[in-house]
Amino acid sequence: MAAPGWYPYPNSDSVRVHAYWDGRRWTGHRTTTPDGAAPLINPLPGPSADRRRNRLIIGIIVAAAAAILITLITVAVNAHSKPAQQTELEHTSYDLGHTAGIGMTSEMTASLSAAELCSSGLTMAHVANPNTTIDADAFTRGCQDAIAGR
Repeated sequence: MAAPGWYPYPNSDSVRVHAYWDGRRWTGHRTTTPDGAAPLINPLPGPSADRRRNRLIIGIIVAAAAAILITLITVAVNAHSKPAQQTELEHTSYDLGHTAGIGMTSEMTASLSAAELCSSGLTMAHVANPNTTIDADAFTRGCQDAIAGR
C-alpha cells in the first residue's frame, strides 16, 4: 500500500488535480499544486475505482431483484385472478356437469370411464336443452369432479 501523501486523483479528467491519500483511503482534500512537490505514483487500486465497481454491482443486484419481484407479482396476480374471471357460462356449465356427474351410478362408473360418461352426459344435456349454450370443457370438468368425489 502506498504511503500517505498527494497523488494524482484517479477520478479526475485533469492530470493537474491531486488528492491526499492517508495511507488507507482518499481524503476529501483536493489541490492543483500539492506543496510544489512532484506527485508520486498513484496507489493501486484507488478506493474510487472500488466505489464505482461496488455501485455497479449493487445496481445490477437491485435490477435483478426488481425483475424477480415483478415476475412473482405477475404470476401471483394471474393465479388468483382465474376464478374471478370465470364467466357465467363456465360456472353454469360446470354446475350442470357436476350435477350430471353426481347422477352417475356406481354401475355406470364401473363399466365406462369418467371421460366417456361425461361425454355422454354432455350429449344428453345438449339434447335436453337444444337452445342452451354449454361450455363443453367446464361441463366435463364439473362432471369428472363429481365422479371423483370432489
